[in-house]
Amino acid sequence: MKRSFFIVVLALFAAIPSFGQKTLRLGVRGGYDFLDQTLDKKLFNASNRTGYHIGLSLDAGLPVLPLGLNVSVLYTQQNIKNTDDYTFEKAYFLDVPVDLKYTIGVGGIGIVLSAGPYIRFNLDGGNINFKKDIANTYKAQTFQAGANFGAGVDLGDHFYLGVTYFTSLADNYKETSPEFEEVFKKKPDRMALTAVYYF
Repeated sequence: MKRSFFIVVLALFAAIPSFGQKTLRLGVRGGYDFLDQTLDKKLFNASNRTGYHIGLSLDAGLPVLPLGLNVSVLYTQQNIKNTDDYTFEKAYFLDVPVDLKYTIGVGGIGIVLSAGPYIRFNLDGGNINFKKDIANTYKAQTFQAGANFGAGVDLGDHFYLGVTYFTSLADNYKETSPEFEEVFKKKPDRMALTAVYYF
């Protein structure tokens, strides 16, 4: 499955130049993630969840201006501070968001709105181990998916700065205890500040 995934990603990157050769941009993308609600807030403190992402971003204009397409491949790390009740393994992911963009030119800068799906592969970690009376380990799913929505500004040809909201549309943990069935149906939402430098 992982081999097929990488083939699809490479095919996307190879096909994008046909959309708009003159506006093709390759850049380095990085940012800081704020995790909002991974699980029930009665059990998990939502204020101690942070993360970061870094990777490559390919941006291309479409024949119908001012539309564009952006594909990124990001290495993402997420961390939740452990408490007396549970331990949360630091998680490492490979994220691939694919976004349709709409750009509005205002006074020499571009105001960018974007939306699209993303897929995520768990590379390692993310499991939750409960202590005390609940001696269960909840395994993070290997494959996850969702949607993301963004807004930002293009500052010239080389720099983009924006914010992206990610919402999961798939289960991220396997239910292993009936008592916690509702808790683990919560989907993780996160907000990320992101910047891209295009070569």
